Amino acid sequence: MSTLQANGLRFFRLRRAFHAIMAVATFATMSLSLSDVPAQAQGPAPSQIQLNAKQIEQYIAAFKQMAPLFEKLDAAGGNPDPKLMASIDAAVKKFGFKNLDDYDQVVVSIVAVLDGVDPKTKQYTNPIDLIKKDIAAVQADKAMSPAERKKALEALNAELSEVQPVQHPGNIALVIKYFDQLSTQ
Repeated sequence: MSTLQANGLRFFRLRRAFHAIMAVATFATMSLSLSDVPAQAQGPAPSQIQLNAKQIEQYIAAFKQMAPLFEKLDAAGGNPDPKLMASIDAAVKKFGFKNLDDYDQVVVSIVAVLDGVDPKTKQYTNPIDLIKKDIAAVQADKAMSPAERKKALEALNAELSEVQPVQHPGNIALVIKYFDQLSTQ
């Protein structure tokens, strides 16, 4: 595998993961701004849920409005504007989610599947297996300099530590059904 191929695959997975990261970061920032309790004591990050078509359609409909709000929230760091938080809360409710946690669970569940979908074939493979293959390919690539290899391996190992296996196998077929709409966001 060439470095270009490895970087292209990694970029595609990271772009998809951006949506989940923004949602989780928003949730964490909102929790910190609303409470004096340390983030570690507030509970785990959103968990995966069994998805249904309506939830995916709600996410797709909400994305264009939510993305700029999450970008503003990210830019605010640990000090979000109460008006921005109210806008985020109103937006998730407008698109049929109970609250931001409900939205986050849908996003995390979608991204867990997208991480393993090949964009060309639309076939799902466990992303952990894919990353391990990428690691083996980088290790075997004699054309890479030691510095390039080290950097690529660090990035792949970081990605491996963050990727989640799909907890609800039924989500795979459902997310693949909506893959084209999800991947254009």
